Amino acid sequence: MQRLTRLIAALFTLAAIVGIWWSTRPDSLSLDDRFEQARGALARGESEGLEETLALLDGDPAYQSHVKILLAESLLSAQQPERALELLAGIEARSDLREIVLIDTARGLHAVGRSLDAESLLRSLIADDPERPDAYRWLAVVYYDLGAFDQALGALERVIKLVPDDHRPHQLAGMMHLDFERYGEAVPFFRDALERNPPAAAADELTRLLATALIALRDYDAAAAVLGTRGGESTDRKILLAQCEWNRGNADSARRLLAETQGHASELPAALRLDAEIHEAEGDAEGAIELLRQLLQSDPHDAASRLRLSQLLRKTGRTGEADEELARWQSTNDLIVRLSELNSEAVQKPRDAGIRDELAEVCDQLDKSELAAMWRKAAAACRIPGQSP
Repeated sequence: MQRLTRLIAALFTLAAIVGIWWSTRPDSLSLDDRFEQARGALARGESEGLEETLALLDGDPAYQSHVKILLAESLLSAQQPERALELLAGIEARSDLREIVLIDTARGLHAVGRSLDAESLLRSLIADDPERPDAYRWLAVVYYDLGAFDQALGALERVIKLVPDDHRPHQLAGMMHLDFERYGEAVPFFRDALERNPPAAAADELTRLLATALIALRDYDAAAAVLGTRGGESTDRKILLAQCEWNRGNADSARRLLAETQGHASELPAALRLDAEIHEAEGDAEGAIELLRQLLQSDPHDAASRLRLSQLLRKTGRTGEADEELARWQSTNDLIVRLSELNSEAVQKPRDAGIRDELAEVCDQLDKSELAAMWRKAAAACRIPGQSP
């Protein structure tokens, strides 16, 4: 299962929450505009001009809470949630800033591991006003990191209904389905996201994700058509196209595309897998074995490649080596099956810390350290005393 958290921040930045366009001429901006402009910049990871904005706001007694919010959001961006929460707690409640303060507080609580309290806070916002897309956005983030994927998808569905022209909730929903190998469910979300005119970089990524799902569904014609619409000459696109061409019977085209990626092959397992398949089809079993061994050095738990290596070794008469590889495959496959079972249990029991502990252990055994860390964080969040049930 792929890790999505690294993409969530990009998809659900405060720039999306603010949703305001302003003039870039400093002399044309009101203090409110400067406040929103600074928040948008912080959400994009930019701090240029922040000090100037803070100085201007700090000079007006009516904007002291705005100053604290900007400082808190700067601390959240710098991964200092404890200090951010201290600032946010000191802001006097007022109706026009209440939603910003509560959502930032929920972000801080989530960052310090108090995800259930973050959930409770976001739900209180939604109870006051069920039309708050921002609260649903961050609720999806909280649920995702708790491993409550069905609830995360439900929150995204609400965002989609409330902000139908935004491509980002469609994209993340598709990625969550892709994460669970629900390729058929992922495809319409990616198509819907592309129809909403995303920026060029997002459109290129969506094209790759859609093609990946279609290839997994063995719809090579549709995948090739998608890749033909955009994507430039990236290495990822060439490999995906090579997979389509090979499976559509266009062997020469597949070889040509794959040859163009050879300088990056060591970093791209998909290229090695396809190259091994082509060598085997051409009768070069030894070449295929060498490529599979190279692939398994970088990813020892690639079960499909391990099984194919065992089969090729047996085919070439190396029974002892084949048996060793088959035993390694069985060990990995057992872990993968258990991981899938636990993922399903985690979806059904979004507050069960024990399941998340076991998921972390299985991920460790599969060398999925980032995923293991995510599950341990989720387990800890479920255990923190005093949190909302």
